[in-house]
Amino acid sequence: MLERDAGDINAISWALFRSLCQQRFGPPLGTNHLSDLARLQFRGSVADYQEAFQNRMAHAGYLSPEQQVQLFTGGLPDPIRTDVELQAPADLQRAMSLARAYERRASSLEFTSSKPPRPPQQTPNLSQPQQPVSTAVPLAITAAQSAPSRPFRRLSPQEMAERRRQGLCYNCDEPYVQGHRCQRLFYLEVSDFDESEELDPEKDPENSELPPLISLHAITGIRPEETMQLRVNIGNHELTALLDSGSTHNFVSMEAARHIGLSFHDSKGKNVVVANGDRVACRGLACDVAICIAGSFFTVDCYTIPLDCYDMVLGVSFLRTLGPILWDFDDLCMAFWHHGQRLLWKGIGSTR
Repeated sequence: MLERDAGDINAISWALFRSLCQQRFGPPLGTNHLSDLARLQFRGSVADYQEAFQNRMAHAGYLSPEQQVQLFTGGLPDPIRTDVELQAPADLQRAMSLARAYERRASSLEFTSSKPPRPPQQTPNLSQPQQPVSTAVPLAITAAQSAPSRPFRRLSPQEMAERRRQGLCYNCDEPYVQGHRCQRLFYLEVSDFDESEELDPEKDPENSELPPLISLHAITGIRPEETMQLRVNIGNHELTALLDSGSTHNFVSMEAARHIGLSFHDSKGKNVVVANGDRVACRGLACDVAICIAGSFFTVDCYTIPLDCYDMVLGVSFLRTLGPILWDFDDLCMAFWHHGQRLLWKGIGSTR
């Protein structure tokens, strides 16, 4: 038909042919790709939104990095959008990385808050002194049910405290040591039991030790201003470490530990507490690990746990060994005196 109407097919230019094809087979109106990009709605996850955003941005023409960031963050849901905007990302890739990290943190917090609360522990009723609380050894109860009646003995808190002071068994007059087996079985009743006295950490130092604590940003990889990244060498291996004043101890990732070949001691089922309340199982404790930072050598103990964002986290247990430090969070620099020599550490990304 085109050849018939034009007469000479060679007289039709490529631009005219393309325009005629667009009129015949294209949409009735031109598509506003920039408008579609600005109106893109968030559905599902950050990964789905990121893929849809990049597909539409490819047809929207040139956009400056600032415009790309503003359009991307404008479609994010609260509070992810607010958290990303507070970080003021310089480019689209940084904004996408922050959005994924904040989404992961929000999912972790939601999972923690959805856990069912622990049932309250039943405490003895101390309001009625005529009905003292009974604390009985199960073996003693079984023996009392299957054998003739045995002597009945009641201990007051003062008597129990005196026996603890003398190191005597509650049931007999022999010293109470590890492996002691009392030959006399009694049914013990304790009146006016003071629960706070048994839970006093000063009187029970073994229960007063707090578990290691790691900050939430060390787990999620979101680095706030009060932290700094450094290059740490262990032997011939270079690792990325986070100096973090929000973590109480030092930690090394399981992957880095296997790669280096660190040897670990049994951590005896110890758990590491995350700042949001979650607990991470500790796989072992590496003692006296020699690390080198900017030519200076140190020795640290570190727990091995799963870490996705860093090879190591150096917490307060390491920072307190440095003595007084001068930490510039703006320029990511740290200065202190070590063995009579002033050291200056520059973090990754330092401008000085």
